[in-house]
Amino acid sequence: MTGSHIPLASLIIPCRNEGKSIRQVIDSLLEQDYPGDRLEIIFVDGMSTDGTREAVREASMNEGRFAHRASGAPAIRLLNNPERTTSVAFNIGVNAARGDVIFTMGAHTRYSPNYVSGAVATMMESDADAVGSVAVTEPGRDTRVGRTIARALATRFGVGDSLMRVGVTAPREADTASCPGYRRSAFTRAGRFNPRLVRNQDIEFNLRLRRAGGLIVVDPRIRSFYRARGRLRDLVRNCFANGYWVIRGLRLSRTPFSPRHLVPLAFVGALAVSAAAAFLWPPAALLAALTGTAYALAAGWVALRQTGPDRALLPMVFAAMHASYGLGSLWALLTLWWPGSPPFADRHPQIVREMMTNGH
Repeated sequence: MTGSHIPLASLIIPCRNEGKSIRQVIDSLLEQDYPGDRLEIIFVDGMSTDGTREAVREASMNEGRFAHRASGAPAIRLLNNPERTTSVAFNIGVNAARGDVIFTMGAHTRYSPNYVSGAVATMMESDADAVGSVAVTEPGRDTRVGRTIARALATRFGVGDSLMRVGVTAPREADTASCPGYRRSAFTRAGRFNPRLVRNQDIEFNLRLRRAGGLIVVDPRIRSFYRARGRLRDLVRNCFANGYWVIRGLRLSRTPFSPRHLVPLAFVGALAVSAAAAFLWPPAALLAALTGTAYALAAGWVALRQTGPDRALLPMVFAAMHASYGLGSLWALLTLWWPGSPPFADRHPQIVREMMTNGH
């Protein structure tokens, strides 16, 4: 790609109260090796009150710590998102973007310097409609639990067949990717992000794009670096919310998930049904015991195959992830069609927004 053949790329970053990390994210984006005059960075802010907006303005005006920016650096814009949800932020950014390739990115993530150039090159070479990276999961805290959580999120037992999590050795077709760049035509083909989804809007959009004939590629030659939850309780809350929105999305979209997203629900459901049945038919308790034992043995086997002193905590972290995700899905399933009693997300939208903007 040279000269006028270099596509204009737009980077869309939803954010809200990201004062602790936003400057590092801006630095990461400004260090891209893509030509600055072919790049625009669009922050879509959910009305932050902690200095996030000021940091973006400093970068856009070459002030403060960003005063050293070269004259050919990318243009930076700040847009408002009064709805404060990621799906709406992406739509605001897509509507405002001028680029031929539009990236949907995160405010908790760092990017390899070749991220944009590599994704665009792969897109041109493969005719893909979207190209994203493998997500390199970093510990949220430098503790045994923090390191173990990051490791669990990069194993097949922990996250299933998600290629963007477990990694690939060469560019491969996938059902989703981390922080992908899309051809502008993808939004003509598949529409916009579903504004009613508080979470999993990227998964649902990518599935919709694929059903429309689109090709999504994960490229291991580019990297996004994501900081995982550092505490077990934060992981549990996040997994519960993700599991809830997988099923809740059934009321808002057509099949907004992949089969792997239902595995925790099947696990928790099997335990719950067999345990409940045991009150009427005691032998059913054996099924619950066998299910739990099989899970424990599988988690222990995966942990034994890992290296390092933190592997002993892996079974506990796996169980916390899968149980909370499955319980979230089960709760959503049980309340999905309750008449006269809207789900938690509808009754308490502000709480859900706060939960959402505390991290993806």
